[in-house]
Amino acid sequence: MAPRVTVVIATYNRAALLMETIESVLRQSYRDFEVLVCDDGSTDDTAACVTRSGPPVHYLGLEHRGRPGWPRNRGIEAARGELVAFVDDDDLWEPEKLGRQVELLDRDSALNLVYTDRQLLPASGSSPAIVRTPAPARADQLLDLVLRRQMPFVGSWLVRRELLLRVGGFDETLVTGEDLDLLLRLAPSARIAGVPEPLVLVRRQPGSVSDRAGPLTFENAVLVLERWLATNRLSWPDRRRARKMLAHLHTGLAASLREQGDAAGSWRAAVGAIRHAPGRRASWTAWSRSLYTALRAP
Repeated sequence: MAPRVTVVIATYNRAALLMETIESVLRQSYRDFEVLVCDDGSTDDTAACVTRSGPPVHYLGLEHRGRPGWPRNRGIEAARGELVAFVDDDDLWEPEKLGRQVELLDRDSALNLVYTDRQLLPASGSSPAIVRTPAPARADQLLDLVLRRQMPFVGSWLVRRELLLRVGGFDETLVTGEDLDLLLRLAPSARIAGVPEPLVLVRRQPGSVSDRAGPLTFENAVLVLERWLATNRLSWPDRRRARKMLAHLHTGLAASLREQGDAAGSWRAAVGAIRHAPGRRASWTAWSRSLYTALRAP
Protein backbone atom coordinates (compact mmCIF):
# COMPACT_ATOMS: atom_id res chain seq x y z
CA MET A 1 0.00 0.00 0.00
CA ALA A 2 1.37 3.41 -0.99
CA PRO A 3 2.20 5.91 1.76
CA ARG A 4 0.15 9.08 1.89
CA VAL A 5 3.14 11.45 2.08
CA THR A 6 6.43 11.46 0.18
CA VAL A 7 9.24 13.49 1.72
CA VAL A 8 11.73 14.64 -0.95
CA ILE A 9 15.26 15.49 0.20
CA ALA A 10 17.56 16.89 -2.50
CA THR A 11 21.21 16.52 -1.50
CA TYR A 12 24.80 16.94 -2.65
CA ASN A 13 27.93 16.02 -0.67
CA ARG A 14 26.49 16.59 2.80
CA ALA A 15 26.29 13.08 4.21
CA ALA A 16 26.69 14.02 7.88
CA LEU A 17 24.15 16.84 7.86
CA LEU A 18 21.83 14.79 5.66
CA MET A 19 21.65 11.96 8.17
CA GLU A 20 20.63 14.41 10.90
CA THR A 21 17.92 15.72 8.58
CA ILE A 22 16.66 12.20 7.89
CA GLU A 23 16.58 11.44 11.62
CA SER A 24 14.40 14.49 12.23
CA VAL A 25 11.98 13.29 9.55
CA LEU A 26 11.88 9.78 11.02
CA ARG A 27 10.94 11.26 14.42
CA GLN A 28 7.63 12.57 13.03
CA SER A 29 4.55 11.75 15.08
CA TYR A 30 2.69 11.22 11.78
CA ARG A 31 3.95 7.93 10.37
CA ASP A 32 2.36 7.33 6.94
CA PHE A 33 5.25 8.54 4.79
CA GLU A 34 8.22 7.53 2.66
CA VAL A 35 11.49 9.44 2.27
CA LEU A 36 13.15 9.84 -1.13
CA VAL A 37 16.74 11.06 -0.97
CA CYS A 38 17.43 12.49 -4.42
CA ASP A 39 21.22 12.67 -4.73
CA ASP A 40 22.55 15.21 -7.24
CA GLY A 41 25.70 13.20 -8.00
CA SER A 42 27.43 13.27 -4.58
CA THR A 43 31.04 12.11 -4.46
CA ASP A 44 31.12 11.51 -0.67
CA ASP A 45 29.57 8.53 1.17
CA THR A 46 25.99 9.77 0.82
CA ALA A 47 24.79 6.66 -1.04
CA ALA A 48 26.19 4.24 1.55
CA CYS A 49 24.84 6.25 4.50
CA VAL A 50 21.33 6.51 3.05
CA THR A 51 21.23 2.86 2.01
CA ARG A 52 22.04 1.79 5.58
CA SER A 53 18.97 3.68 6.80
CA GLY A 54 16.57 1.20 5.22
CA PRO A 55 12.81 1.70 4.74
CA PRO A 56 10.98 4.04 4.69
CA VAL A 57 14.11 5.84 3.39
CA HIS A 58 14.97 5.23 -0.28
CA TYR A 59 17.94 6.41 -2.32
CA LEU A 60 17.73 7.84 -5.84
CA GLY A 61 21.13 8.47 -7.44
CA LEU A 62 21.29 11.11 -10.18
CA GLU A 63 23.91 12.73 -12.38
CA HIS A 64 25.20 16.02 -11.01
CA ARG A 65 23.61 19.19 -12.39
CA GLY A 66 23.93 21.62 -9.50
CA ARG A 67 20.41 23.02 -9.75
CA PRO A 68 17.82 22.26 -7.03
CA GLY A 69 14.91 21.80 -9.42
CA TRP A 70 16.55 18.75 -11.02
CA PRO A 71 16.58 16.40 -7.99
CA ARG A 72 13.31 17.75 -6.60
CA ASN A 73 11.50 17.04 -9.86
CA ARG A 74 12.86 13.51 -9.94
CA GLY A 75 11.49 13.09 -6.44
CA ILE A 76 8.07 14.37 -7.48
CA GLU A 77 8.03 11.93 -10.40
CA ALA A 78 9.04 8.95 -8.25
CA ALA A 79 6.76 9.83 -5.33
CA ARG A 80 4.10 7.32 -4.37
CA GLY A 81 2.35 9.63 -1.93
CA GLU A 82 -0.56 11.89 -2.85
CA LEU A 83 1.12 14.59 -0.75
CA VAL A 84 4.71 15.81 -1.20
CA ALA A 85 6.94 17.62 1.29
CA PHE A 86 10.38 19.06 0.61
CA VAL A 87 13.23 19.43 3.08
CA ASP A 88 16.76 20.68 2.40
CA ASP A 89 19.59 18.35 3.35
CA ASP A 90 20.77 20.56 6.23
CA ASP A 91 17.41 21.49 7.76
CA LEU A 92 15.45 19.82 10.55
CA TRP A 93 11.79 19.22 11.33
CA GLU A 94 10.02 19.39 14.65
CA PRO A 95 8.21 16.09 15.42
CA GLU A 96 4.72 17.54 14.88
CA LYS A 97 5.45 19.12 11.48
CA LEU A 98 3.73 16.62 9.18
CA GLY A 99 0.97 15.83 11.66
CA ARG A 100 -0.13 19.45 11.96
CA GLN A 101 -0.19 19.86 8.19
CA VAL A 102 -2.07 16.65 7.42
CA GLU A 103 -4.63 17.55 10.07
CA LEU A 104 -5.22 20.91 8.39
CA LEU A 105 -5.55 19.35 4.93
CA ASP A 106 -8.00 16.76 6.26
CA ARG A 107 -10.08 19.47 7.89
CA ASP A 108 -10.49 21.34 4.58
CA SER A 109 -10.37 19.18 1.46
CA ALA A 110 -10.27 22.29 -0.78
CA LEU A 111 -6.73 23.08 0.39
CA ASN A 112 -3.84 21.82 -1.72
CA LEU A 113 -0.79 23.49 -0.09
CA VAL A 114 -0.07 23.94 3.60
CA TYR A 115 3.05 25.65 4.96
CA THR A 116 4.53 26.39 8.39
CA ASP A 117 6.65 29.09 9.98
CA ARG A 118 10.39 28.46 10.35
CA GLN A 119 13.23 29.13 12.73
CA LEU A 120 16.66 30.25 11.48
CA LEU A 121 19.63 28.72 13.30
CA PRO A 122 22.77 30.76 12.52
CA ALA A 123 26.03 28.84 12.03
CA SER A 124 27.68 31.29 14.44
CA GLY A 125 25.60 29.93 17.29
CA SER A 126 23.91 33.27 17.90
CA SER A 127 20.26 33.42 18.93
CA PRO A 128 17.80 31.80 16.52
CA ALA A 129 15.19 33.93 14.78
CA ILE A 130 11.62 32.93 14.02
CA VAL A 131 10.36 33.81 10.54
CA ARG A 132 6.59 33.94 10.33
CA THR A 133 4.62 33.62 7.12
CA PRO A 134 1.23 35.25 7.65
CA ALA A 135 -2.04 33.54 6.92
CA PRO A 136 -3.64 34.66 3.64
CA ALA A 137 -6.84 36.67 3.79
CA ARG A 138 -8.39 33.91 1.66
CA ALA A 139 -7.18 30.47 0.66
CA ASP A 140 -6.81 31.55 -2.99
CA GLN A 141 -4.44 34.46 -2.22
CA LEU A 142 -1.02 32.86 -2.57
CA LEU A 143 -0.07 35.56 -5.07
CA ASP A 144 -0.78 38.23 -2.46
CA LEU A 145 1.80 36.68 -0.11
CA VAL A 146 4.37 36.37 -2.89
CA LEU A 147 4.05 39.98 -4.02
CA ARG A 148 4.31 41.12 -0.40
CA ARG A 149 7.61 39.19 -0.25
CA GLN A 150 6.17 36.84 2.39
CA MET A 151 6.53 33.65 0.39
CA PRO A 152 5.92 30.31 2.11
CA PHE A 153 9.32 28.63 2.51
CA VAL A 154 9.60 25.64 0.16
CA GLY A 155 11.11 23.52 2.92
CA SER A 156 7.89 23.91 4.91
CA TRP A 157 5.38 22.94 2.20
CA LEU A 158 3.08 19.96 2.20
CA VAL A 159 1.48 20.06 -1.24
CA ARG A 160 -0.72 17.79 -3.30
CA ARG A 161 1.39 15.96 -5.91
CA GLU A 162 -1.30 16.41 -8.54
CA LEU A 163 -0.93 20.19 -8.30
CA LEU A 164 2.86 20.02 -8.74
CA LEU A 165 2.52 17.78 -11.79
CA ARG A 166 -0.16 20.04 -13.27
CA VAL A 167 2.11 23.10 -13.31
CA GLY A 168 5.23 21.20 -14.40
CA GLY A 169 7.26 21.20 -11.18
CA PHE A 170 10.40 23.27 -10.66
CA ASP A 171 12.32 25.12 -13.36
CA GLU A 172 15.46 22.98 -13.69
CA THR A 173 17.52 25.76 -15.33
CA LEU A 174 17.60 27.97 -12.23
CA VAL A 175 20.33 27.78 -9.58
CA THR A 176 18.26 30.01 -7.27
CA GLY A 177 14.78 31.53 -7.59
CA GLU A 178 13.18 28.20 -8.50
CA ASP A 179 10.83 28.48 -5.50
CA LEU A 180 9.62 31.96 -6.56
CA ASP A 181 9.06 30.72 -10.11
CA LEU A 182 7.02 27.72 -8.93
CA LEU A 183 4.94 29.80 -6.52
CA LEU A 184 3.99 32.20 -9.32
CA ARG A 185 2.86 29.28 -11.46
CA LEU A 186 1.02 27.64 -8.56
CA ALA A 187 -0.77 30.85 -7.55
CA PRO A 188 -3.80 30.66 -9.91
CA SER A 189 -4.85 27.20 -8.69
CA ALA A 190 -3.33 26.92 -5.21
CA ARG A 191 -5.57 26.96 -2.14
CA ILE A 192 -3.32 27.54 0.83
CA ALA A 193 -3.23 27.71 4.60
CA GLY A 194 -0.49 28.08 7.18
CA VAL A 195 0.34 26.40 10.47
CA PRO A 196 1.45 29.32 12.69
CA GLU A 197 4.26 27.39 14.38
CA PRO A 198 8.02 27.33 13.54
CA LEU A 199 8.12 23.60 12.76
CA VAL A 200 11.08 23.79 10.35
CA LEU A 201 14.58 24.57 11.63
CA VAL A 202 16.75 26.14 8.93
CA ARG A 203 20.45 25.72 9.66
CA ARG A 204 22.39 28.54 7.98
CA GLN A 205 25.48 26.82 6.59
CA PRO A 206 28.52 28.62 5.12
CA GLY A 207 29.03 27.53 1.51
CA SER A 208 25.36 26.79 0.80
CA VAL A 209 24.03 27.60 -2.67
CA SER A 210 22.29 30.76 -1.43
CA ASP A 211 25.46 31.79 0.42
CA ARG A 212 27.66 31.29 -2.66
CA ALA A 213 25.27 32.77 -5.20
CA GLY A 214 25.58 36.43 -4.12
CA PRO A 215 24.21 38.70 -6.86
CA LEU A 216 22.93 35.66 -8.76
CA THR A 217 20.18 35.23 -6.14
CA PHE A 218 18.81 38.67 -7.01
CA GLU A 219 19.45 38.30 -10.75
CA ASN A 220 17.49 35.05 -10.95
CA ALA A 221 14.61 36.47 -8.93
CA VAL A 222 14.50 39.48 -11.27
CA LEU A 223 14.54 37.13 -14.28
CA VAL A 224 11.68 35.06 -12.88
CA LEU A 225 9.52 38.05 -12.00
CA GLU A 226 10.12 39.86 -15.31
CA ARG A 227 9.30 36.66 -17.20
CA TRP A 228 6.07 36.39 -15.25
CA LEU A 229 5.19 40.05 -15.89
CA ALA A 230 5.66 39.50 -19.62
CA THR A 231 2.73 37.07 -19.69
CA ASN A 232 0.35 40.10 -19.79
CA ARG A 233 -2.34 38.14 -17.93
CA LEU A 234 -2.21 40.29 -14.82
CA SER A 235 -4.47 42.87 -13.29
CA TRP A 236 -3.18 46.41 -12.98
CA PRO A 237 -2.87 46.21 -9.15
CA ASP A 238 -0.86 42.98 -9.43
CA ARG A 239 1.44 44.48 -12.07
CA ARG A 240 2.00 47.52 -9.85
CA ARG A 241 2.88 45.35 -6.85
CA ALA A 242 5.16 43.20 -8.99
CA ARG A 243 7.06 46.29 -10.12
CA LYS A 244 7.53 47.34 -6.50
CA MET A 245 8.92 43.90 -5.77
CA LEU A 246 11.23 44.20 -8.78
CA ALA A 247 12.48 47.54 -7.48
CA HIS A 248 13.22 45.89 -4.14
CA LEU A 249 15.16 43.12 -5.90
CA HIS A 250 17.13 45.59 -8.02
CA THR A 251 18.01 47.51 -4.85
CA GLY A 252 19.32 44.32 -3.28
CA LEU A 253 21.26 43.50 -6.44
CA ALA A 254 22.82 46.97 -6.43
CA ALA A 255 24.00 46.52 -2.84
CA SER A 256 25.37 43.04 -3.54
CA LEU A 257 27.30 44.17 -6.62
CA ARG A 258 28.61 47.21 -4.75
CA GLU A 259 29.99 44.92 -2.03
CA GLN A 260 31.78 42.91 -4.71
CA GLY A 261 33.36 46.03 -6.19
CA ASP A 262 31.29 46.07 -9.37
CA ALA A 263 30.48 49.80 -9.35
CA ALA A 264 29.10 49.93 -12.90
CA GLY A 265 26.89 46.89 -12.40
CA SER A 266 25.64 48.31 -9.11
CA TRP A 267 24.68 51.57 -10.79
CA ARG A 268 22.83 49.75 -13.60
CA ALA A 269 20.89 47.72 -11.03
CA ALA A 270 19.94 50.89 -9.15
CA VAL A 271 18.70 52.45 -12.39
CA GLY A 272 16.53 49.35 -12.80
CA ALA A 273 15.06 49.96 -9.34
CA ILE A 274 14.13 53.53 -10.34
CA ARG A 275 12.66 52.35 -13.62
CA HIS A 276 10.27 50.00 -11.85
CA ALA A 277 9.37 52.27 -8.91
CA PRO A 278 10.46 55.89 -9.49
CA GLY A 279 8.52 57.09 -6.47
CA ARG A 280 10.28 54.70 -4.06
CA ARG A 281 12.84 56.45 -1.85
CA ALA A 282 14.95 53.30 -1.45
CA SER A 283 15.47 53.15 -5.23
CA TRP A 284 16.97 56.64 -5.29
CA THR A 285 19.09 55.89 -2.22
CA ALA A 286 20.53 52.84 -3.98
CA TRP A 287 21.19 54.95 -7.07
CA SER A 288 23.02 57.68 -5.15
CA ARG A 289 25.17 55.16 -3.27
CA SER A 290 26.01 53.31 -6.47
CA LEU A 291 26.82 56.54 -8.31
CA TYR A 292 29.07 57.66 -5.46
CA THR A 293 30.92 54.33 -5.58
CA ALA A 294 31.25 54.49 -9.37
CA LEU A 295 32.66 58.04 -9.27
CA ARG A 296 35.22 57.04 -6.67
CA ALA A 297 36.31 53.94 -8.58
CA PRO A 298 39.80 54.16 -10.15
